[in-house]
Amino acid sequence: MKSFKVGTFNLRNLVLPNHRYYGNDVYSDEEYQKKKDWTRSQLDKMDAEIIGFQEVFHKAALEDVLNGTPLAGNVIVLGETGQSPTVGLASSFSLVSPPESVENIPAEILDIFLALPAEYAKFSRPVLKAKLA
Repeated sequence: MKSFKVGTFNLRNLVLPNHRYYGNDVYSDEEYQKKKDWTRSQLDKMDAEIIGFQEVFHKAALEDVLNGTPLAGNVIVLGETGQSPTVGLASSFSLVSPPESVENIPAEILDIFLALPAEYAKFSRPVLKAKLA
């Protein structure tokens, strides 16, 4: 069996420059470049073949960070609006089937928590499900 490294990375609001997020927050071109460079240096240290990302506002920003890396060809962000964060995935492996966005917590899990209110039946950020080869 081949081994590979998997990682997760919270991008803490990866937003393209000059786009408003959370009301009045905006990255200048300089701030965006610094964030991009720092993020890229951390990802280089991770040296992972599969990375899950949190707090992606713009897929283009994640693609920009990953440009020129082995992960650049397979960047997935589902449900992107630019108005609120979502999750993403990048991998040096190819996709076997289209990725899915899982919004509802599986019934098998909810059954464990019998008294859980209905508003807790959904993930706050949908889970990204992908099959890689």
